[in-house]
Amino acid sequence: MISTFVLIGLFGFLYCENNFIVVTRIAVESERLPDAFDGYRIVHLSDLHNKEFGRDQQHLVAIIEGQKPDLIAITGDIIDSRRYNTEPVLELVRRCTQIAPTYFVTGNHEWRLKKLEVLKECWKRTAFTYCKMRMPL
Repeated sequence: MISTFVLIGLFGFLYCENNFIVVTRIAVESERLPDAFDGYRIVHLSDLHNKEFGRDQQHLVAIIEGQKPDLIAITGDIIDSRRYNTEPVLELVRRCTQIAPTYFVTGNHEWRLKKLEVLKECWKRTAFTYCKMRMPL
C-alpha cells in the first residue's frame, strides 16, 4: 500500500516537473554592472528536450512575452537526443527571436546527437545567435 502511494506521488512529481513552466525571478545587484543594465531583463530557458507547450509553443511564448525580456538565453538541451525532432525547437526559436535577441549554447543532448552540423543548418534559418562551446566533459 505504501509503495503504491510512493509510486503515485513519484509519478505526479515527475509529470509536474516535465509539464509545468516555472518562472523564477532573480534580481542581480552589483556595483560592477553599468547603469545601462538597470532594469535589464533576461529570460533563461534550459533543458526543454523537444517539449511542446501548446500549438506553436504558444503557452511558453506567452510567458516569455509577459516577462518583457531584453535578451533570451537558451542554454542547452533544447533537443532531446532520444527523440530527435527539430520542429518544436525551430518554432520556439523563431518565436523567441521576434521577442528579443536570442542566444543559444549547446548542451550535452545536442552534442550526443552527432547531428550538430545539421542542427546548425536548421538554425541558420532563424535569427538567433549560436554561441560555440566545446564538447562538455
